[in-house]
Amino acid sequence: MPDLDRLHFYKKESVFLGVLAGIFLISYLFVFRASDQVLLKKEDQLKEMRTELGSLSRQKRVEEKLIQFGNLLEEEGRYTQVINIPGELAKKYHLNVPSVTYQKEVLEGNFLRVSSTFR
Repeated sequence: MPDLDRLHFYKKESVFLGVLAGIFLISYLFVFRASDQVLLKKEDQLKEMRTELGSLSRQKRVEEKLIQFGNLLEEEGRYTQVINIPGELAKKYHLNVPSVTYQKEVLEGNFLRVSSTFR
């Protein structure tokens, strides 16, 4: 009969090991798989943030270019005011000026020399 006691002992051990394996499997399925899902969500969020960051850096570069362009427009606006003066004077004194050519020369600093030729 001692072999029967040994069989009961092994039966209890196998049931215990089966329960432990079941607990491990359940914990793997619920805990580790859930953490995998959390990791996947975090990776997706990270991808979205990278895309948004790329868009923001492109937007910043565009804004910088627009500021540069705006500064050029300001300079050209001042240039336009200067070249309009001879035409306005001609109109004021009822002079006929068929064509005017302008030549722009940048001097030291922010100075600009504008020459005009009337034909």
